[in-house]
Amino acid sequence: MVSSFVSALLVASAAARFAPRSAEPPMRLADRQSGNFARIEQTTDGTLPRFDWEQSSLTDTTIEQALASVPADLKSLFQFASHNIASDIVLDTDSTFNGRECKVFPGDEDWPAEASWSALNDVTNGALMKPLPQAHICYNSTLGGIDRSACDAMTKSWTDPFSHVPKEATLSTSSMLRLLPRFSWHSTLLETQASDSSFVTPVMVSNVPVRDVCETGTDFVYLPLDFAGKSGGAGSLSVWTHGLKDIAFIENYESDDYSGPAIKAGSGAQGFELYAAARDFGGTIMGGECPTVGAMGGWIQGGGHSPLSGSLGIGADHVLSMEVVMADGRYVTADKNNNPELFWSLRGGGGLTFGVVTSVTVKMHPDQPIASTNWLVTIGKNVSTDAFKQGLKAYMKYFPQNADNNTYAYWKVFPSPDSIMMDMSPFFAPGKTVEEAKALVDPWVKDMAALGITVEPKWTQYNGFYDAYNGSFPVEGVNSNGVATTSRMIPRSNWANESIFDETFEALWGAVDEGMALIGYNMAPSWEKGGRPDNSVNPAWRNMLGFIITGTVLNMTNPAAEIIEERLNMTYGVMQKWRDITPGSGSYLSEGDRLEPNFQWSFWGSFYPRLLEAKRKFDPFNLFWATGAVGSEFFNVRSVDGLPNENGKLCVNPKPMLYQAEGPDWVPE
Repeated sequence: MVSSFVSALLVASAAARFAPRSAEPPMRLADRQSGNFARIEQTTDGTLPRFDWEQSSLTDTTIEQALASVPADLKSLFQFASHNIASDIVLDTDSTFNGRECKVFPGDEDWPAEASWSALNDVTNGALMKPLPQAHICYNSTLGGIDRSACDAMTKSWTDPFSHVPKEATLSTSSMLRLLPRFSWHSTLLETQASDSSFVTPVMVSNVPVRDVCETGTDFVYLPLDFAGKSGGAGSLSVWTHGLKDIAFIENYESDDYSGPAIKAGSGAQGFELYAAARDFGGTIMGGECPTVGAMGGWIQGGGHSPLSGSLGIGADHVLSMEVVMADGRYVTADKNNNPELFWSLRGGGGLTFGVVTSVTVKMHPDQPIASTNWLVTIGKNVSTDAFKQGLKAYMKYFPQNADNNTYAYWKVFPSPDSIMMDMSPFFAPGKTVEEAKALVDPWVKDMAALGITVEPKWTQYNGFYDAYNGSFPVEGVNSNGVATTSRMIPRSNWANESIFDETFEALWGAVDEGMALIGYNMAPSWEKGGRPDNSVNPAWRNMLGFIITGTVLNMTNPAAEIIEERLNMTYGVMQKWRDITPGSGSYLSEGDRLEPNFQWSFWGSFYPRLLEAKRKFDPFNLFWATGAVGSEFFNVRSVDGLPNENGKLCVNPKPMLYQAEGPDWVPE
């Protein structure tokens, strides 16, 4: 539910991580087409040429021409603010909406008139669109009736994540449903997000300054899809960047602290497109584990972990430059020399917060051989629950060794009433031969044999990242259940001695005892591996060995009170035990709990006070907002259905829960 011209990555719904691996043949990255590739060079001042659609932005000198067709009495709505927030001193700000208690909402007396919307459409050359929920064809509403054949076709393809990649602006839902709404095609959200006065506009015209929005508090939506379910907002205006897929190669990018190849990509570029581009350019690039994630949107702005994180750190560590539309409508470049505080904030501080990122330039890395394997272990006739538990514990004892060898392991534990399964898919070893990687896993295989469990990893040697990724990470199907999820980073200190490790494992296993899945990553994305960057990435990433997600399946047709009770039982039950054994650590904002206590520390650690100051500088109008984002504590949504979601008015929070330090300031080692 963001406010202002914000980049919207309407990409695929999240993968169904809370279901065991399907027996169906997996979808593969190579089945998909890649995007528009080009080569560009730096200009004499060190900046990069903007993509064609970035060059159509308005400036102080061109705005009058754009306003030629706008009625005189409405022109004042589209003027740039006199204060340039990217370069001027910080304005005095408060946590209000120009004195209003709530953002204006469809149906309110001061909601912008149709004439204002029409003028905005004129200024943007007719770019406004009215998005509909993807599944509206399956429901009767004021938007139309049921289209049975179209609904049946959509239902059959629902688990394919690529079916959720829109050809035009739609309202998509995260399969993780951390929003906890009735799905966004249900009546309340349907009527308020797809009402006659709700629109979406492509981002190439997104820097039109709409003063009426600032003065009345009209809400805007920023949809960089992370798994935290923040990409909805009743009664909102979205900025759609999914089509911004240009990808360009810079053979030799030069800056004060980097010299080498780089890739510039629009914020709509998805992982599978970027991976293919990097391969074609002779290298590799950091991107998400799921290929449909828009890697230049919320993923990289929130930090971004990757199959290469075990060897290269966090995605945001490799950003060289960003093009950004600010809250006042001005278009700026953010890099180490231009707007450095904005640059620091955008690399880890999260999307939906400081501005609309339209494109990002990142380092491209040399390709390398990769060894990869996967395996399944299931409780059954020959494997008892106790043996399975001891085998999982034995595997976790190797976390320090494996992470220190730059590996990235993606594993899941799925409990069911009559079984438990461990699915490793995959154990990913960049820069290793099969023999070298096998030497890391074989000791655990022997431990399992001593427990009476046979594990037979299937090893493959790949010549480069693209083939290794395509062969090791099958595209996961979209989950059709309601799942609320949460996560925690387990620091290296939890392996310091047997006692603390035992306590750690028992706390994690407690989730399995409760019937909750574990989605685990073993990696060490240290500050050193990331190139010693100065950015706002959560310091908890830097000394962790395990990033663990869990969740609870919710029946979304239950009364709101029952859903909230289940939700709170997870947050303050199992997860409190995880927090207790990891004092001072944190969570990942893009895969975190929307009800996370002291989210400010959990998501950013000791960086939060600096980020909050940046928020006040770069968004003095309180235009941008999202659950769990920097500064979000000062506002909340008055949900119409009683659930913690974006389905209602955004209002001033009379009792904000403020940041509390849970440890010392982070200092690089």
